[in-house]
Amino acid sequence: MKKQIAETTALARVEPIKVELNHEVLAKYCNHTEVAFGISSSTDYIFTNHGSNILGVAHCDTVCDSGFYAVDKRAGIAFSPALDDRLGVYTLLYALPRMGIQIDTLLTTGEESFNSTAILFKSEKQYNWIVEFDRAGVGAVTYDYDKDGWDDIVRKYFISVGKGTFSDISELEFLNCKALNVAIGYEGAHTLGCYFIADDYISQMRKFVSFYSTYKDTYFPHKEKFNSIKYVKWTNTTSTWPQGGSGWKQYNNNRREYETNTVKKHNKTNGIVEDYLYSEELQQWIPASEWEDEIEYADDVHVQCLLCGETFWEEETVSCLSGFMCYFCGVPISYQDGTAIVVGEEDVESSGEDGYGGLI
Repeated sequence: MKKQIAETTALARVEPIKVELNHEVLAKYCNHTEVAFGISSSTDYIFTNHGSNILGVAHCDTVCDSGFYAVDKRAGIAFSPALDDRLGVYTLLYALPRMGIQIDTLLTTGEESFNSTAILFKSEKQYNWIVEFDRAGVGAVTYDYDKDGWDDIVRKYFISVGKGTFSDISELEFLNCKALNVAIGYEGAHTLGCYFIADDYISQMRKFVSFYSTYKDTYFPHKEKFNSIKYVKWTNTTSTWPQGGSGWKQYNNNRREYETNTVKKHNKTNGIVEDYLYSEELQQWIPASEWEDEIEYADDVHVQCLLCGETFWEEETVSCLSGFMCYFCGVPISYQDGTAIVVGEEDVESSGEDGYGGLI
C-alpha cells in the first residue's frame, strides 16, 4: 500500500511539458514574406529532411498581411492577421525542436486558395503518419483519412475530432499514410482581428507531444481515393482571397469558370498535376489540357472600393466585422457605410435583394 502511494505521489510531481512560446520570434514569423521562408515563383514548397519518419506540414501563404503583432500578456492573447498559418510554421520550425521533437518539415503555399503546393511534393520515404498545424480552436480534424479507426486513435488525445474541409494534408493522400491537422488555438482567421489564446496553444502542444511519444514509431497505412468533386477553376490565378495577403496573384479579367465532376491527378505524359474531367462518352478521365467544350465563360459583377478606386470580382472578397475587405488596399468596406458600390448594377439585378447575393 505504501509503495502504491509513493508511486502515485511521484507521478503527481512530474513536471508538465514545457512549451516554447517566444513572442519575439513569432512576431518575426508573422511579418516575414514568403521569400524569407524560401518560397518564390520558382519554388513550390520547402522540404527539410531531418531523418524522421513523421512529416510535419504548414503553409506560408496568408489571407491578410497587415504587418503587426501585438501581445496582451496579462490576458494571455496575441494578435496578428497572419497567425493562419504562421503560427503553424513557428510550431514546426521553432517550438517543436525546443521540445525535443525534430520531424521532417514541408512548408507550402497556395493553401488559402485551395491550390496547395503540397500536391507537388515528392518523396521516396514511407512516412508513419503526417501532422499539420493549421486549425482554429482546439481538437483536431482528419479529412478523408478518417477510416480504419484513425479517428478513434486521435480522439484519445484531443478533446474533439472532426472531418474538416481542406488543408495541405488533404492533398497528401498519395503518401499512403494517415494524417491529422492539430488545432493551435487561433480564432478569427482571415480577418484583421485574428488572435490566439496562449493557454489553448500550450494545451494542444502538450497533447500532441503525448500523441507523438506514443505513436512516433507506428505506421498507419492509408489508401488514396480519388473523389469526384465540384471544383471551380480560374485562369491565371492562385487565389480566391485578397491581394493584400502574402503569396497571392491577381485575377485576370479574362476569367473563366466551369463546374463539373473533376479530380486532381498526376498527368504521366507531361508530369503536371492538373484537373481531370470524366468523359461519359469515352468512359475515361481526360486531362484539363485536352478539354474543349466543357469550359463555359461566366460573367460576374465588379465591386468598386471608393477608398482606393479599384474594382474586383465578387468572389475576391473576404468577410470581416464591418462588411468585407478590399482586394487591393485590404481596408474593410461595405455598401452600408458608402465605401463600396457595385459596378454594372444592371448585370446583378437578380443576384439578391441588395444586388450582391447577401454579402453585407
